[in-house]
Amino acid sequence: MAADQDSERSRRLLFAPELETGTVRMADLARAEVRAAAQSKRVPSALSRRYQGSLMRRGALRYETETVEQMMRARRTVLGDAASGPPRLVVRVDAFPHPLAADEPGRYGTERFRSVHDVLASAGVNYLTPVAPRVSRRPLDPRGQDWRPLDDGELEQLAELRRDGVAFGAGGLDHRTRRGAARRRSELAGLRNEALAERLDLAAEELAAAAIRPDVLVPPWGRFGWRQWPELAKRYSVIGGRRESVGTFGYHDGPLWRGEAVWMPAYSPLHGTAAEVLAAVRRLEELGAALWVPVVLDWGRETDAGLEDLAELSGRMAPLSTDWEVFLEAVRFSRGSIEP
Repeated sequence: MAADQDSERSRRLLFAPELETGTVRMADLARAEVRAAAQSKRVPSALSRRYQGSLMRRGALRYETETVEQMMRARRTVLGDAASGPPRLVVRVDAFPHPLAADEPGRYGTERFRSVHDVLASAGVNYLTPVAPRVSRRPLDPRGQDWRPLDDGELEQLAELRRDGVAFGAGGLDHRTRRGAARRRSELAGLRNEALAERLDLAAEELAAAAIRPDVLVPPWGRFGWRQWPELAKRYSVIGGRRESVGTFGYHDGPLWRGEAVWMPAYSPLHGTAAEVLAAVRRLEELGAALWVPVVLDWGRETDAGLEDLAELSGRMAPLSTDWEVFLEAVRFSRGSIEP
């Protein structure tokens, strides 16, 4: 029954624009190709996850061939030539404040973030940034305990983002990793449900004090334990992933419903440098991939590289970028919370 509900909701999300306009009906979405594209898969074994990660690093497991082809096949089965169109990019810029803001303020502080926002905002890119209410000192040290609350400059930057229409996500509590190895960094993985719930609720309470009440969770460092999913999904409608998520959760198509939340991972090359994302966006335009397409940029990497590539990407991406509230309304519609 749960799998049937996930499938129905995912089909509604995949065809949300057409269902809302009456172009198609739910009865049209019972075809095998649509069901295949809307099926959430089980979390693979640790060995399989490592293999998937290896394939992705070699370029043998790619979003365009693994996910886009299957979802567009489903759309063409129902809509024919009308299935194609511009991709609906759902853009995320990770994260504010930067995890290393306290340790390297000159490199990852508010002024550097503002330069990235100025490029995106001047082009008209719709995007979401995940926010953590605490800034850790030495966040890569699992034994560290020092942290500070958001400072005045960070709060002013958040107010500016709100005025400019930027959406906010929950970005954990403080980015303090529980594991030292670079490929295992995670603020959440390894926490039992009670401790996980306490941490999530504390982060939500502190974000609410800054007038931020998001419906999207972006687990810090892109990792969480797969058994933690139900606890995360109790609190947020959308949970965003990155290429790092493959190691703990496996490769999954998306966005798709899994229980009470939508899993929305961005994999390489749509989680990559601005130049890599730009090349991928151009390919998706050529394919006519009229899908919800997750994109993730790491703003610290872009400022390190200079902002020329980001400016070029922003100009191409802006007219394709979806207002996050439009996407979240489609999520609510697909859940069944909104009638067509």
